[in-house]
Amino acid sequence: MVGKTLKLPVVQRIAKKLKITPAQAIVSWHVQRGTVVLPKSVDAGRISENYHIYALTSELFDELESAATSHRPHRLTDPSARWGVDIFEDEKEDQSS
Repeated sequence: MVGKTLKLPVVQRIAKKLKITPAQAIVSWHVQRGTVVLPKSVDAGRISENYHIYALTSELFDELESAATSHRPHRLTDPSARWGVDIFEDEKEDQSS
């Protein structure tokens, strides 16, 4: 899912405009919106890149926010079944397809 996000045209365009990587654009957007970011990498160069956060203009921030909210959230992990309680209390995606 992350790979798809980094390839979105809006992310690519913003990264190019700011002369940063698409990952840096996404990490910067998450930090600016106040969400917790836990980037994962074993590559030393990418780990270093993840420390470089950039202030997005309100226009660029809003573009990324709009792209992110234009679809339902995709959860990579949902421990609800193991814990016996629906911690997200939202509609579950049909996993049969």
